[in-house]
Amino acid sequence: MTLVELLTTITLLSIVLALIGSIHLFSQKQFIHQSEQVNQQSEIRNAITEISRQIRTTPSDQISVSENTLKIDDIEYRLEGNQLLKNRSVLAENIARFSISLDGSKLKINIESEQTILKDITALETTLTLRE
Repeated sequence: MTLVELLTTITLLSIVLALIGSIHLFSQKQFIHQSEQVNQQSEIRNAITEISRQIRTTPSDQISVSENTLKIDDIEYRLEGNQLLKNRSVLAENIARFSISLDGSKLKINIESEQTILKDITALETTLTLRE
């Protein structure tokens, strides 16, 4: 084996390893970003589910809406900074918008997350009919 052949082999092997390494790093970044997105979606779904469950079990005269604050009996849901709070405990983080509108017996809730690194925004909206 000559020196030229050895150098060519090492160069080709280095290029192949560099390609494999870059593919691995790209896959790892994608996994991290997608995990972050799934966690955000899960937090928002859990928040909507908890609020909906609370609303469904409470009579409409104990539910009030004022300035994007939802009060259900003695529980208060509101956005403070980027955190959705249930009374004083954090229900969800990285929330950009929490809006509530009450139109007669229809309560519309919209929760929107902040942008992720990939510029993704998760938004969920639900409309509930209040019980008498």
